[in-house]
Amino acid sequence: MIHALLLQPPAGDLTGPYPALPYLKSYAEEQGYKVLVRDLGIEAFCFLTREDRIESLRDRAKAIRGQLERKGFLEPDEQILYELLLTGMGVGLEPHLVGKAFAILKDEKRFYDYRRYKESCHLLNVFYRLLSAVHYPSMLTISEYPTVQALQTMERVLKHRTPTLNPFIDYYEEVLFPQVADEDPPVIGISMVFASQCVQALVLGSLLKERFPHIHVTMGGAYLSQWVMLMGEGQLREFLACTDSVVCGEGEKPFSYLLGRVVHGHTPDDVPNLILITRILPSSLHQTIRIWI
Repeated sequence: MIHALLLQPPAGDLTGPYPALPYLKSYAEEQGYKVLVRDLGIEAFCFLTREDRIESLRDRAKAIRGQLERKGFLEPDEQILYELLLTGMGVGLEPHLVGKAFAILKDEKRFYDYRRYKESCHLLNVFYRLLSAVHYPSMLTISEYPTVQALQTMERVLKHRTPTLNPFIDYYEEVLFPQVADEDPPVIGISMVFASQCVQALVLGSLLKERFPHIHVTMGGAYLSQWVMLMGEGQLREFLACTDSVVCGEGEKPFSYLLGRVVHGHTPDDVPNLILITRILPSSLHQTIRIWI
C-alpha cells in the first residue's frame, strides 16, 4: 500500500526533471510513509505518441480539413485552424516516425548528432501542430498549454475537462484513473511548478475529487505558492473547488504532517503552511478559509 501519490502534471520541461517531488518523497519516507512519484508529462507524451493514437490523430485532422475545404469562406479562427492543418499534414507525418524521433532524443549518442536532433524536433513540432489543430483552440507544444491567465475564468478552465479541448483527458481516463483506483492512496499531491501546468493541475484535481471523493487532493509547487497569495477570496474559493488543500512554500514538513493527519483519520486543521476549506456546521453551506502559516 502507498500512502501518497505525487503527480507532476503536463505540460512542462521533459528534458530536465524537477527535484521538488523527489524531495517530498524522500522526507516523507524518512517519516515512515510510502510515496510514489509520477511525471505525467512524460507518461502522457508516450501515450499520445503511440502509433495508433497518431493514426487516429491524422484521420481526425483529415476530416476537419475536409470540412473546412467544403466551405466557401473561412472566418479568422478557421483560417488559423486551416494553417495548422496545412503545415501539419503537409509533412506527411507517419506514425512510426514520431516514435523514431522520440527514440533519438532518448539516445545518449544520437542525441548529440545535430542533424538528427533537428529532424527529431521538427517531427515533434509537426505532431504538436496536428494535436493543436484537432483540439483547437487549445494551442499546444511539447512544453506549453493554455494558462489560466489566457483563459481568464474558471468556467473556461474547467471546459478543459473534455477531450474535445484537452488531449490529455484520454490518458487520464484510460491510464491514470484506473491505476489510482488500484493503488487507492489516502493522499494525492499535484505539483504546479510552471504556469503551463496550471490548467492541467486544476482539471486533474477537479476530476480526481469527482471520481475519488474519499482521497485527499492537495496541491503545491513554486508557481502555485506565489499565485495563490495574490488571489482574492472569490478566486481562492473557485480554486479550492479543484483541491482539498494547498501547501504554500517549502513543502517537506507540511506534506508529511498532512499525510500523518489524513492516514490516521484526523482532520488537517493544524498543519502549518496549509490552506483549506472546512465546513463550520454540517448543515450549513457557509464555508471558511483557514490559513496556517
